[in-house]
Amino acid sequence: MIMVAMVVVITTINNPDESPKVSVPAIYKNMKECQNQLDELKKFIDAKDIYDNKKIRFLKYKNREFNQKGSIFWYCKPEDNTQ
Repeated sequence: MIMVAMVVVITTINNPDESPKVSVPAIYKNMKECQNQLDELKKFIDAKDIYDNKKIRFLKYKNREFNQKGSIFWYCKPEDNTQ
């Protein structure tokens, strides 16, 4: 059975040497369930759809808090069976 993780990456421009924060808040049975969750998330935040060169969909939200400027990315990633 393939599992799909929703991955969240938080970047900051205040400290560019700091590594991005990465978390996996949820696991789904398939890519469609995860993509549906991205659609639901997009209804509540002002995130934009972006795609990388492999046509992987990301949601990007510009974080403009006073003490932390950067971006938050959400995307769906199937488990890696190459290991």
